[in-house]
Amino acid sequence: MRILTAVALLLAAVILIGCAVPPPPNQDATPIQLQGTYRGTYWITHHDGTSEQFRESGEVTMVFTNGHYEIKGDQIDLPPEGSGNYTVNGDVLELEDTARHMADFDWSLILSGRFQIDAGDDGYLRLEQRDLDHSRYHELELRKLN
Repeated sequence: MRILTAVALLLAAVILIGCAVPPPPNQDATPIQLQGTYRGTYWITHHDGTSEQFRESGEVTMVFTNGHYEIKGDQIDLPPEGSGNYTVNGDVLELEDTARHMADFDWSLILSGRFQIDAGDDGYLRLEQRDLDHSRYHELELRKLN
């Protein structure tokens, strides 16, 4: 009976220790580096997740330089121009808009907060954000120019 208890405790210890050890870091994964000028399309879906969706799009240029970003749309306020600081953590881009904005538009359209990143080796960049507070879905599909 003691042997059975000892074996059970040993097996439980092995299982718990095996579960507690974090997986080894993936040495092949390279962090996403955003640097340079990107150009492409911005889409916004208003009332995301509802039956009354309205989608708009416009051409956009986004520049990333040493933790700072600038964004300019070809159309007025689609998206609103902005600039500020950014950080990348894994596959999440955090934008903190610090630009001065005029008071004559919907400030909730300013691109700020967390975006999911999908980046390719060929300069492709896709950013997505679900703005649950305002029922909107922001998407940017960009290509690196330089």
